[in-house]
Amino acid sequence: MTEETKPRNRAAQNVARFLALLRTLGKVKLLASPAFWAVVGIMAIISLTVLVLIVLVEMPRAMFHGLKVNYIDAPLDRVRVFFGFDPLSEARFGLKPGDTADSFYGWYRDTAAKWKEGLDDDQLVQVKDFMFPTALLIGADRVLNDPVFKRDRVVSPDPKTIFEGLRPRFVWVPSYRIELDEYCVCGKDGCSTKTDVRYPKTKLLIRADTFYGNYTWRLEWREEEWYTHSDDCGDLRHYRKYEERIADRIPSEPYLPLREFAAAYGLYRDIDVDVMVQVAKAYDAEGEVAFDIFELNRPPVVLTPGEAIDPEALKKALPEMAAYIDRLLEERPDAFSGMLWPAATKAITSPFGVRIHPILGEKKFHKGIDIGASLGTPVVAVRDGVVTYRGWNGGYGQLVVLKHEGGLETYYAHLSRIDVGLGQKVSAGEQIGLIGDTGLATGPHLHFEVRADGSPIDPAYLYAKLGEIARGETGGHGEDEY
Repeated sequence: MTEETKPRNRAAQNVARFLALLRTLGKVKLLASPAFWAVVGIMAIISLTVLVLIVLVEMPRAMFHGLKVNYIDAPLDRVRVFFGFDPLSEARFGLKPGDTADSFYGWYRDTAAKWKEGLDDDQLVQVKDFMFPTALLIGADRVLNDPVFKRDRVVSPDPKTIFEGLRPRFVWVPSYRIELDEYCVCGKDGCSTKTDVRYPKTKLLIRADTFYGNYTWRLEWREEEWYTHSDDCGDLRHYRKYEERIADRIPSEPYLPLREFAAAYGLYRDIDVDVMVQVAKAYDAEGEVAFDIFELNRPPVVLTPGEAIDPEALKKALPEMAAYIDRLLEERPDAFSGMLWPAATKAITSPFGVRIHPILGEKKFHKGIDIGASLGTPVVAVRDGVVTYRGWNGGYGQLVVLKHEGGLETYYAHLSRIDVGLGQKVSAGEQIGLIGDTGLATGPHLHFEVRADGSPIDPAYLYAKLGEIARGETGGHGEDEY
């Protein structure tokens, strides 16, 4: 037997063994069993799911892990493999043999940097929190233009279109400052006080539309006056008058514009945005953004039955929201002073913010808190107010909305009975209805929202700052859609 025929004989033997195995399985009728093929189908689905996750998340994370330190000299082959470039795609990038990954990153980096074009130094200070990260542009372009979603043969990078859809956009208004300074001038004839008055012009940011959400500010005039002392001229006056930006509204639902942009590409689920973020994290070579700020990736607040809710834990979970509430309490103390708790029990069954939806099983943003209580428990107004809505409202079920002074509104949902009329004035502590399970709810409870200038804020953190410490509770009471 020659050396060439040995491998052929081994292959023939292996085929014979496989056919013998199939005949054996046929004798025991395993292949004809529906249960056998059901198991095979389930295993195939699981394998395919794992493969998709590896390709979309773990591959880029592992492939570009070394690039977080220094991607400039990384082999371009790693980029080619991951993006599945064909010659046309490489030509669009202007890639040539011998190029490094920096040639690839340069296109995205230069495109992302256009978010700040035309802004002066003073404007850049005002928008520093809204920079557009190169890593997000790469992650969004990779996912939204993925051939799996586009039913194309290769990836077709299009960072310019992605950038125009996600870039921050700002609204500015002209303003000015009054700056007055007295100073001492001494000469042959003695010392005298001189006054210098300046009127520098500036532009103030009043609106920012970003991939995270939309922000608005209102302007209020501020005056400052102080004195310094001069031995030759005595007290010298200093005066400033300027318009100060006051936060008026922050996003009520994190990354809603990013979700809506993804939906335009046919990706409607939160998990799709989460994949986009995970891919972006793998490309964050320059450390531009701490991507753990994405609420979709944060674990929900854990409620321990019977234990008081720690406001510091809530602040850690949603620091932007906590900072906003702190500012509201400082700016509008009268609007929140003396707020009552809306029900007899302080058991919170579901917190504000990102949580696992009790019905859909997906990550959703909860705009209020769920307060567990028995069916028919009285619900009271937390402050004096006017009824602006009463009646059925979709998933809220039977809903009452009260408008209060200071730009506040409170929502009371899933009521079994409503005891107030539209336009009625109510006093703090007055009964407005009874706890129920109407609408989309898993059981009797009160869904309670507090909104400042139309934006939902965290009631648990707010009341903790006001001295009303609620406790956690799980089980025994319902949860809801909102």
